[in-house]
Amino acid sequence: MMKLKLSKNGKKHNHEDFVSSVCWNINNQLYSLSDDKTICIWDINGEFVNKFLDLDCYCTAMELGPSSKSGNDAIAVGTSEGSLRIYTKSGKLEKNVEEAHTTAVIKLI
Repeated sequence: MMKLKLSKNGKKHNHEDFVSSVCWNINNQLYSLSDDKTICIWDINGEFVNKFLDLDCYCTAMELGPSSKSGNDAIAVGTSEGSLRIYTKSGKLEKNVEEAHTTAVIKLI
């Protein structure tokens, strides 16, 4: 069993379940996606920055890239139900493609 466990000022912050995906943004921040239905942000030193997003379903894959609408960073998230969701850098759901696949999305590139 593998869990992402990092600390801030001696206090541990970690996901409550498995981490299924991690990715870096251009500001050297690590985004982590967990089976606890959250996405958290960490700095380059492994310090917890904040909880980015609470999700309403199990998500299995995540990737960062440019947003077609705003030109800013977007976060693409694949769900265990086969949906593809795109969130803005502020955490707003920009697009939801339900039933993009018949099974779980396990990899985004």
